[in-house]
Amino acid sequence: MNSKLYNAIYGGLLLISLYFSLDILTKILIALVFLEGLTNIILARYLVNFPVAFFNDAPPPAMRKIQTGILDFNAPRIWRFMVGSILFVSFLLFNNELWFIPWFMGFAIFGAGISGVCPMLFMIQKLGFK
Repeated sequence: MNSKLYNAIYGGLLLISLYFSLDILTKILIALVFLEGLTNIILARYLVNFPVAFFNDAPPPAMRKIQTGILDFNAPRIWRFMVGSILFVSFLLFNNELWFIPWFMGFAIFGAGISGVCPMLFMIQKLGFK
């Protein structure tokens, strides 16, 4: 699964969970992207490679990343951590005051998945992250 498809699915699920007030799904999505940013284990890549990894002795690519080191910060990892942090603060801590930020983030992530253009990721790359 490439990052465009992942962003489109993540943004779409975030918008659906916000529209139907599915708070538990929203919290799961926030925790998922936040933990992916912290650990650099991308669940979508692991699930796509699961049948191969189940019958193979070699660890899947997501698990090989753990063995190479957890402090390898690249631009998509910082993006996931920032998205998780912004959604955590705006949805869980200040939901009454910042109710529009999760909606904006959902539309932005969904749009980035459809078009392949993410201004936030471009800014992170301009800061020097690979």
